[in-house]
Amino acid sequence: MYQKSFLNNVYEGKNNWWRYLIVFISLPLITIILTLIFIFIINFNFDIISNQLFTFVLLIISSTVSFLVFYVLIRFIHHKKLISFISTYSKINWIKIIKGAILWLLILCIFTTLSLLLYPTTYNLSFDLNAFGNLLILSLIAFIIRASFEEIFFRGYLMQGMKLLSKKPIVALLVTSILFGIFHFFNTNNINMGICLVLDSFIFGMMVGIITLRENRIETAVGVHISNNVFTTAIINTPTASFGNLPSIFTAQLNPYIGLLMTVMTSLTLIMILFWNRKETFYNIFHIEQKGIINKVKPKN
Repeated sequence: MYQKSFLNNVYEGKNNWWRYLIVFISLPLITIILTLIFIFIINFNFDIISNQLFTFVLLIISSTVSFLVFYVLIRFIHHKKLISFISTYSKINWIKIIKGAILWLLILCIFTTLSLLLYPTTYNLSFDLNAFGNLLILSLIAFIIRASFEEIFFRGYLMQGMKLLSKKPIVALLVTSILFGIFHFFNTNNINMGICLVLDSFIFGMMVGIITLRENRIETAVGVHISNNVFTTAIINTPTASFGNLPSIFTAQLNPYIGLLMTVMTSLTLIMILFWNRKETFYNIFHIEQKGIINKVKPKN
């Protein structure tokens, strides 16, 4: 059976270099301006929610604006459809999003339990039912929007765009993972933590990038990303992260290098599960592909 390569979706629409430049400059500027205007118009009352959770409200607003601005830009600047950055098929596979989220959540729970047994003093129970309920709802809304946008932008728009510069998928994977890591540097107020967060995000970006190349679609990666962000805010929170102290179930003071090791182990575990008995699929995703060439894949039993 043959299947079109996800990266080859880039050849749809218009891909002049100046179009990418317009998107890169316009997206953050328009997002910031429209977000500030929106907050000003609705006269948002900062007192209606605790300062800890207000960040999530801002994230929901800014992420929604980013998504809408990006959609308009790729439609009118690139003349592309949003689905081309999501899949080689014409429909979104919602089941893959759910499965990716559940699988990653289970892996995180298993490794966190092991970490809790090994380093019990680094975890503090901080559960508060009422506050946790608000946090869970806000984080789910915020990260469903934000994680979906980041995956479409990094694993869809940017990774496909890199295909125009290099026919080697590994180049697109590495460059977008590096950019993804750098993008998360300011998600903490600590420089050392920031460096670890860059490495952590790079590893995570490599993992979801490999999954995207394997499946020729980003739905599983989206599910994993949503689950990961909700878990690291609602279930276990690190006070040095960008959101500060949150009413999550646990507050962790883990050594950042131990956290980095856990990211490596959990990422490898997910890759092993998804590529189990499919080693040839893993190697095939790094083959050099020409414009219009499709991948040969084994049909599922």
